[in-house]
Amino acid sequence: MWGIGRKWVLAAASALAVASILGVAAFSPVLNVTSIEVKGNTRYREEDIVRDSGVELGQNALTFLMGAEGLTANLKNLLSLRLMNREWLIAKGRPYIKEVTVRYSPMGRFTIEVSERVPMAVISSSGGYLVDGDAYVVDRAAEGDRRALPTIVGIELGAAPIGGALEGEDYYKFENFALIWAAICESDRDGGDALGDRVECVDVGDVAGPILRLEGGVDVVFDEMERLVYKVDAVKQVLLSLEGPEMGSGVRILFSGRNINVIPKEGG
Repeated sequence: MWGIGRKWVLAAASALAVASILGVAAFSPVLNVTSIEVKGNTRYREEDIVRDSGVELGQNALTFLMGAEGLTANLKNLLSLRLMNREWLIAKGRPYIKEVTVRYSPMGRFTIEVSERVPMAVISSSGGYLVDGDAYVVDRAAEGDRRALPTIVGIELGAAPIGGALEGEDYYKFENFALIWAAICESDRDGGDALGDRVECVDVGDVAGPILRLEGGVDVVFDEMERLVYKVDAVKQVLLSLEGPEMGSGVRILFSGRNINVIPKEGG
């Protein structure tokens, strides 16, 4: 019995000692916040991010690390020297922010590290929305975005889609686009004629057979999402052989296994 009681006494004494140390440190000017630096942010006002972090210059760092969010959250903050309970608040309502870390460093320095989402395409639905590589909708598309980024057709977004990821069939449609676009970029990096500059849109309306639409009325129909770099290279060779009047009003290039069929469009 005495052994058990002794353990409780030692545990209580240790907790009291830790509490005393933290109590003294909480009033020590040595731990006052001397600087707050925001890194990686290009989209939002720096002062708004600092405000939502809850950190204030001149205040003791422990008052932020030991906030009012509960014992579990406070211990996580202290052990990692991060304000994890504030990081979600910074990201909330800022769809371009992918990740954010609020970390304390010695000598009173707080650093807010922001990792931003980078739009990779425009979804043509409802005037156009920007989507990143994680199928996350970040913003409405501007005219400059439509000129600079590839367009996805065939995904219909509902109301207020900004700040969320595509789900269900829309996600699989986006995956098809991402695979096709990655193959085009890889093929173009290898040299030769760049197909990416000729892309009008990728129509993913039919999950089973996405269509790459190119300038000059050329539609490339994919039967399956395999060996895509090979297929893109093959499309380039077909286009080289069809330049000029032979194109007519356009062609459809269809893949069936390893076979390629080129069919003139009606009126071609």
